[in-house]
Amino acid sequence: MNKLLLSLAALAVSAAASAQNVYSTDFEGADEFAKWTVVDANNDGVTWVYDAEGSQSKVFYAYSSSNVADDWLISPAITPTATGKLMVQYTTYGTSYGEKLAVYTGNAPTVEAMTKLQAQNDKVLGVRTTEYFFYDATAGVPFHVGFHTTSPADQWRFYMCEFSVKQVDKVVDLQVDNVLSPVSGDNLSNAETVKVHVVNNGLDASDKFEVAYQLDGGAVVKEKVDRSLAPGEAMEYTFSQKADLSTPRHKYALKAYTIEPNDINTDNDTTAVVVRHGGAVTPPYSWGFEPGDDTADFKFYNLNGDDGEWKVYQATYMNMARTGYGCLAYNYNKENDADDWAMLDPIKVEAGNYVLRYWYSGSDGHTEKLGVYWGTGNTPDDMDVCIDEQTIKQGKYQEAFKVIKFDKPQTIYLGFYSHSDKDENWLTIDDVQFYKASSDAVDLVVTDMALPYDYVRTPNDKNVQFTIQNVGIKDAKGKVKVSVDGELKAEVDLSMKAQEIKNLTASNVLYGLTAGKHTVTVTIESDDDNMPDNNVMSKEVNVLGAPVVYYDFEDGKISSDLSFYVGDSGTVNANAGKEFNKEGWGIFNIEKHAMLGEHVLAGTSWIDGATPDRWLILPKVHVNSENACFVWDAMSFNQLLLETYRVKVSDGSGNPADYWYTTDLEVKGETITPKTRGISLSKYNGKDVYIAFNLVTPKGEVLCLDNIGVYGDVVNGITDVNGEAAGMFIVDNNSFGAVGAKSVAVADLSGRTVLRAESSSASVAGLQPGVYVGVAKFADGSTKSLKFVKK
Repeated sequence: MNKLLLSLAALAVSAAASAQNVYSTDFEGADEFAKWTVVDANNDGVTWVYDAEGSQSKVFYAYSSSNVADDWLISPAITPTATGKLMVQYTTYGTSYGEKLAVYTGNAPTVEAMTKLQAQNDKVLGVRTTEYFFYDATAGVPFHVGFHTTSPADQWRFYMCEFSVKQVDKVVDLQVDNVLSPVSGDNLSNAETVKVHVVNNGLDASDKFEVAYQLDGGAVVKEKVDRSLAPGEAMEYTFSQKADLSTPRHKYALKAYTIEPNDINTDNDTTAVVVRHGGAVTPPYSWGFEPGDDTADFKFYNLNGDDGEWKVYQATYMNMARTGYGCLAYNYNKENDADDWAMLDPIKVEAGNYVLRYWYSGSDGHTEKLGVYWGTGNTPDDMDVCIDEQTIKQGKYQEAFKVIKFDKPQTIYLGFYSHSDKDENWLTIDDVQFYKASSDAVDLVVTDMALPYDYVRTPNDKNVQFTIQNVGIKDAKGKVKVSVDGELKAEVDLSMKAQEIKNLTASNVLYGLTAGKHTVTVTIESDDDNMPDNNVMSKEVNVLGAPVVYYDFEDGKISSDLSFYVGDSGTVNANAGKEFNKEGWGIFNIEKHAMLGEHVLAGTSWIDGATPDRWLILPKVHVNSENACFVWDAMSFNQLLLETYRVKVSDGSGNPADYWYTTDLEVKGETITPKTRGISLSKYNGKDVYIAFNLVTPKGEVLCLDNIGVYGDVVNGITDVNGEAAGMFIVDNNSFGAVGAKSVAVADLSGRTVLRAESSSASVAGLQPGVYVGVAKFADGSTKSLKFVKK
């Protein structure tokens, strides 16, 4: 249900019954504007003006292309005739950038006299915005209202549309702020209950009022509410008259509002919502994609934003349909791999077996890739069950037949997903049929072992989570045995409906395992299964001990020993977020998560002017054995912009500009569900290494990282110092050098590089006294290092 806030000027009254007008203007006349005082406080020649050709109003701040606004518009003297409360109301119209306005009162039309701040809005958008404040007036004592804009430079006109001052005896501000029912859904009736939430934002009680609703612009239903509503009080009201929303596949526009004669602000009385009657189709049903067919509920998603996309294709001159003139077609893009969805109408199914039959074709000489899915919604995120996968290499239509089992009545959607490689050709679907079926085959399959991940942190990761599927169409029973290193740890009873998929968990299976590698095995045992070849799945996992290096960011800060490198020439997009530093890294505060806690490290790939090449580098560590590993948690922030990154390791220079890093793992399209990943450091046994994340998503948003750790026999800092090579080095208190070296670098004992030179020597005169390690790199790729003392 989408809430749309409307001004509904037609419902507004010019003044409440209990309000007496003291002063008002709509700025239509130049004479009226001349009574106001304009102050160009920054003297840039750009300020509030009157222009008969103004669009939203004839009075506006004209904006400067180079200067921040500092301009005042001050009212003429307003003299109350009675002591009491005045309502000062004003309507402005800003821009999509958001204009800044502060409202003051004072006893003279000067900036110095504007001493009382009454209201402030730092983001007045490009819509008519009515705001107000109350002023305690004394009869016969004049006052002035001053509007001060400080909008940023180079935005657009900021309009002052209306201004009024009213004496109010009663301050009531009623509104319907939410429509509680009806809500969008299937099977809506001709007698739907309308329930609204009403609130009094005023300072006085409302003793009597009405509420009303209107459906699709039809007759207004008004009902009296026989109770008072105190200041700040809210209530729910259920209309006695029902609403007719019985037409399938129709979107109803429902607006509800309050009617109160003393209401001081009628602009906020109304809330409008759209209520959709889904109207799912009922099998048997077919889609021919012909002219005149109802395709209003089809959804298409072009996830990579190119010109290769799905559409209902209908033509006589280039007829690609199997029958008739229409088909569902995806057309390729030369530069991008396909990442496109087509979703059909909602389908109402009962519990039982259904058949999906469809015809598909590609193009001779090309290879197309098609996935077929179903889900309970019509977005890519909802398409969580894969029905079929086709690799298509011919232009002739072929038939596909798949059986789907539903365990309960529900509304589902069919989705066709094109993921062909770039620069292929047309992919078409036609004559889709969906109907009930039956069979007696049984086949239980272990299809996935989601947990544990390859790397297991103790004691938090204890469970084994796996997926069992009955791909046959007959119920089956049995049990699942879970073992570790051949030792039975758990049994789970199994009762599977035909075509049922179950995600099961065996608890505490990993509890107490020693650090190191272990094999987890899931085995199905069932007398009903007549296809047992796919009943076993095994996975090797690495159980971790205590980390030697660990970052969880729960203090809300980036550790000072982490360093950054920018390998591209771009800049972080201004809209990426204030959390990011200039290198594109920052901390996100998230809702508390069992795996991630409340803070994660975020790296943005929203880079202007270049393809991202952003680095996060850990301090140097020394690997002492083959059991060492590097482990982290990762997730993409945006489902539509999945992140690509590389984990790189250098056993030489820590500076990426030295091209010493090699890629140990590349992750393309990181999931939006947090996942634990890791790499072995065994091949670096005996070496000092730097480990880095390299974010390279071409068009992304944010990669989130957390729980970054180095495990096993690892020493933090530098230990690989070749003292026996001392004769090669030339060291004094001013320089460090090595005979025949191609380049040299100097690091402190934490592993942080403090200087480097593309020559055989470097000056250390500027370093603070202390212990350092010098590293020399030679033309054959070898390195030598020496610990030395700078006095």
